[in-house]
Amino acid sequence: IDLLSDEDKTLPQINTVLPLLKKGVGIHHSGLLPIIKETIEILFGEGLIKALFATETFSMGLNMPARTVLFTAARKFDGKE
Repeated sequence: IDLLSDEDKTLPQINTVLPLLKKGVGIHHSGLLPIIKETIEILFGEGLIKALFATETFSMGLNMPARTVLFTAARKFDGKE
């Protein structure tokens, strides 16, 4: 976070995610800024995020250490339902 410009530090996504990360809680979805997603992936990989709420994008192509994974559904939203 210290590497962000002063302008970037005021972005709404930063202001929303940062307090959660400080408590060990992360969120991960395709709508996040790339720098936020990367930061969350690094923190999760280091074991600094204790609870991660994510869409299926997190499970696709990422090899992350997790003791427990909970899926609420095993289908992808097609935009019609």
